[in-house]
Amino acid sequence: THLEAGHINIAVITKDFDESIELHKKLTNYEVDIKVNENNVLNIKEVIDVNFEYEKHGIIRVIPYKNTYYRTGKTAETRALIKNLNVNANYTTSKENGELKVKIGDASTTLTGNKQYVITYDYDVGDDNVDDYDDFYFNVIGTNWDTEIKNVRFKIEMPKEFDTTKVNFTVGKYGSTYYEDVKYTINGTTINGYVMPYSNNTYALSSYEGLTARIELPEGYFKGERVVFDPTLLILVISITVSVFLIVLSIILYT
Repeated sequence: THLEAGHINIAVITKDFDESIELHKKLTNYEVDIKVNENNVLNIKEVIDVNFEYEKHGIIRVIPYKNTYYRTGKTAETRALIKNLNVNANYTTSKENGELKVKIGDASTTLTGNKQYVITYDYDVGDDNVDDYDDFYFNVIGTNWDTEIKNVRFKIEMPKEFDTTKVNFTVGKYGSTYYEDVKYTINGTTINGYVMPYSNNTYALSSYEGLTARIELPEGYFKGERVVFDPTLLILVISITVSVFLIVLSIILYT
């Protein structure tokens, strides 16, 4: 995969949306269906087909909810809310380092061969804290998988019309801006696509490769988003307050 330095207005593979799984198994199919609502809440359905080559209890699916974005020279941090999680198998959840860990399977049961997991959840992105424009920016598949993924397909349903020339996909390792292996069609407000295997390679994604989607949208495209506190604003306020205090103090001491 060709890697390039990231630049403005192109989706870049980032670590912020990394996803992981307990490995020593093969992922034969990974399908992601994303319905984007006008309030920037994503209804997500993932279908993961796994071939267990050895006895395993299940998989661990990690979903990040703390994310950092880089936009036109500005760093913005958001905290998504993950709600209405449902899995077609027994599971437990825990939170750590800004990630929701979903442990799927039973400690008393081992699996071999093919197993299909269906995971659904709502991902409330909230406000992007960027004033110039809105955007849909999502790691459809993150870069933390240390195994190949044979087939990758995705569907993204937007809530209303958008500029189709502003649609960007990137595929590859962290930092990649490569896009040529992503094939997609747009029908109305729906994008359907897949990742084409590399030449002489039977897999759509190699180890530690992911798929990112970005659509730049006009400011106000999303309405009624959840307000997300941006800690960078607090840092700015504190910095200004301290500077003013030091200036006033120096004046007082001088006089």
